[in-house]
Amino acid sequence: MIRKFPFFWIILLALLVVSCSNQTQGKLPITYIDSGKSIPKKMGQKLPVSAIASFPRGQKVQLEVAITPKQKSMGLMYRQALPHDRGMLFPFSPPQPVSFWMKNVPVPLDIVFIYKGRIKAIAASVPPCKKERCPSSSSNTPISDVIEIRAGRAAELRLEPGNKVTIDYL
Repeated sequence: MIRKFPFFWIILLALLVVSCSNQTQGKLPITYIDSGKSIPKKMGQKLPVSAIASFPRGQKVQLEVAITPKQKSMGLMYRQALPHDRGMLFPFSPPQPVSFWMKNVPVPLDIVFIYKGRIKAIAASVPPCKKERCPSSSSNTPISDVIEIRAGRAAELRLEPGNKVTIDYL
């Protein structure tokens, strides 16, 4: 025979669970998720490849997609290397002026600013920054997507403002 809990006990149990979870908040080290595993912040985040960018000459780059504000603010910080066929995509909806900086990014990157499938600008070989105040690469016009790839890759792909970019989500 199943015995029903009175409503009072259910509420008390819920309050107990909530209060216990708040006690540990802020005491754990900051971690980021990588395929269900927690990893130290200093290793950076590694998101699953969930999009592919196709460029004018048939070249393709696999993209990790930073969707949440937390993922976007972490970006490629602390990542020691980026394979030549990999990048990170930052989608913006609605399109807006954006600004990117290289704080705690240990390797130089190319930053490709895109609006509605066309490259608007490329910040090439943006150097790492370990200072508290870092210079930023910005757009004064609305941008719908930004792709970060390893430094020199935009030149290897012969990317130029005006080139068409197709982003296919997996």
